[in-house]
Amino acid sequence: MTAPSLPEINRSPYVNTPVKYTFRTDDLGNKRPNIEINIPYLTIDGLVEALSDEKQTAYVLEILNDSIYQAVKVQINDEEKPLTKQEDLNREVITLAYLANQPPAERRGGGISKETWEAWAADYLEIMPAATGKKKENVQNAAALFLKKFQPVKTDKPVLAKLKEQLAVYTTATEKLEDFAVCVEFLDKKVDSLLASDSAKLLENL
Repeated sequence: MTAPSLPEINRSPYVNTPVKYTFRTDDLGNKRPNIEINIPYLTIDGLVEALSDEKQTAYVLEILNDSIYQAVKVQINDEEKPLTKQEDLNREVITLAYLANQPPAERRGGGISKETWEAWAADYLEIMPAATGKKKENVQNAAALFLKKFQPVKTDKPVLAKLKEQLAVYTTATEKLEDFAVCVEFLDKKVDSLLASDSAKLLENL
């Protein structure tokens, strides 16, 4: 009796992955149509093969070390407690293991440009008074906490829950959700993680 053949394992160095590219609306209201491209993303087999080449290995290390560089930059640009000297560098949050275990949206948050955040905040401030019936000052207070990535209220669960509620209102009220999807995704995932966190442990680390 012939044994059944095992399914063939795909050992390709690349796998075609559909990726959607979106574009922001400019100041005149013009917007380039979105486009979806099949990108040949690297597989684990492709990575192993690449690491046998000295130049490709150096390139991979350059990319990984840039992620660490950006993580340090987040500490330097922290509005509440900016990093100003070597002794205050938090090494625990810049290791490869830590970065790999961060939620994807939070990792991308550090790469969102200041200009994008400012444009998102401008849209938030423009539409939320009418969408919520709140005073402009209240909307400004919420926007300020969003821009600070919830740091001033990171252990205040009622405030975090209210901000999450306001963010949900924004997503239904704005006409530019696609333009600022990266900001909204980051904020939504961040507030969820803070709401799910153990407040006692957070306080111990303050």
